[in-house]
Amino acid sequence: MVADFLLIKNFRNYENEKFIFSPNINFLIGNNGAGKTNVIEALTVLSGIKSFRGVSDKDLVRWNCDSYYCCVECSGKINSRFEIGYQLYPDKSVKKIKKNGNEIVKFSDYYGDIITVIFSPDDINIINGVPEVRRKYFDGLISKTDKIYLRNLTDFKKIIASRNKCLRDIAEKSAKKDQLEIWNDFFAEKSEYIISKRAEFINDFNIIFKNEYEKISSEKIIEIPEISYAGNITPDKNDILKKLNENYYLEIKRKTTLIGPQKDDYVLKCGDTNFLSIASQGQKRTSVISLKNAEIKFIEKIRDENVIILIDDIFSELDNIRKKNLIESISLKNQVIITAVNLDSIMDYFTGKNIKIFNIDNAVVTEK
Repeated sequence: MVADFLLIKNFRNYENEKFIFSPNINFLIGNNGAGKTNVIEALTVLSGIKSFRGVSDKDLVRWNCDSYYCCVECSGKINSRFEIGYQLYPDKSVKKIKKNGNEIVKFSDYYGDIITVIFSPDDINIINGVPEVRRKYFDGLISKTDKIYLRNLTDFKKIIASRNKCLRDIAEKSAKKDQLEIWNDFFAEKSEYIISKRAEFINDFNIIFKNEYEKISSEKIIEIPEISYAGNITPDKNDILKKLNENYYLEIKRKTTLIGPQKDDYVLKCGDTNFLSIASQGQKRTSVISLKNAEIKFIEKIRDENVIILIDDIFSELDNIRKKNLIESISLKNQVIITAVNLDSIMDYFTGKNIKIFNIDNAVVTEK
């Protein structure tokens, strides 16, 4: 898959700009705050419906405007046009998504149609951050290759919200236990599916991840880490129902669900040792890049189509060996869009490629 052009209107600091990309390497060059990352962000909104920065749609609207519009045309197995528009009214907001001119109502019918993988300095939080960050990352990865998983995950989130409300209502004497049993059955069924799929996924993904880590690492101090799925219940509906019943009074007291896939984690280990307790900062950065490289390989294996690679200003955080290993591992056949302050330390790695350079200065773009 290749992004042929991107059109953004009233998005962040851009009024109206069109980018016609090279199918190979694209550089977005400019000082910090010029608007480079905003271009990458628009592509992540188009591919994942939400910004990779985790901000609201309201925050994406240009100052003194009440709407934004993003459009990308992609070529690959099938040529497609994707559009997202957001309108802010005094009493509400409206967001619309279109593919080839047809409005898409369900999130699960759109997510994953544009296949992107982003490398960002904040990726280190996947390793260092709380379990919620890792669950969100891996759920997004699995969903890019499995729409059935995405639909089940979406249903599960609605079920757990309703179950938690029922627990609060019981605690406040406005509902009875038999009302909770309905939600218990739904919860157990979806939990069984989600846990099973996560465990199946991580077994396959680990093989690719370990191979990528070995290729990009410049150190042999510790053994190659492995990702372990840390679930808190077994993927068995009857066992889940049993544990829910055992936890009934404690859940009523706390007014929330205490078990389930919403509590699970993914842990990096070297043998029996937690990777974080022994890894250097360089090794942590290596693991994150290996994770993203493995994401690319995993998606392409399942989807049989190249992903669009987005790299947001991470080269300043890498030593020359990791920089070289990263570039060599991703730039052979994919379209790559890279933000950087300048080209001084990276241009030499891209000789012989079809390259486009976009200079960006306060949202004013000139093509070099």
